[in-house]
Amino acid sequence: MNFLVVSLIFLSLSTSVFFILMLHFMKKSRTDELTGLANFRYLKLYLKLNANRKNIGLVILDIDNFKEFNAISIHQGDEVLKEFSLALKTFFAKKAKIFRYRSGDEFALLFNDKSKEEIVKEVCLSKVYFNDYTFKCLADMQNYRINFCFGVSKLQSDVINYESFFDLAELELANAKRLK
Repeated sequence: MNFLVVSLIFLSLSTSVFFILMLHFMKKSRTDELTGLANFRYLKLYLKLNANRKNIGLVILDIDNFKEFNAISIHQGDEVLKEFSLALKTFFAKKAKIFRYRSGDEFALLFNDKSKEEIVKEVCLSKVYFNDYTFKCLADMQNYRINFCFGVSKLQSDVINYESFFDLAELELANAKRLK
């Protein structure tokens, strides 16, 4: 009898521990370790889970001249990414979902039910915000500013291929970089 009770308690505890670990690893698998933002894997999953929402806008942001921060030190580059992520979350709170896009210095924003013009306007407003934003990680680097280029694409009901959704935003981003 005692063995049965102890066995049931052990089974219950180990099931609870397994469940907690499973939740922990699920969260880690969809979160970027450095910035704490949702990662590219989760972006693709989010789009699949929201396949019925066709009026989604994607913005891909790329920090200008990011190599300069990494040239100072990898740690400096990491600090820029962390602080930039926090500033994105602050500015776009309740306006867009924010993701770390692939790796490096790119970020993705998803907007629901906004026209391309409305999305471009929001992102341009954020550029003004970032011009006035004081980055603590750049306190010793007065000559450095953080700016970014961006590309936008819209997922309409006639576009079902998510890769082309990303490709269109990346193409616009490449054009914006070229024009700089």
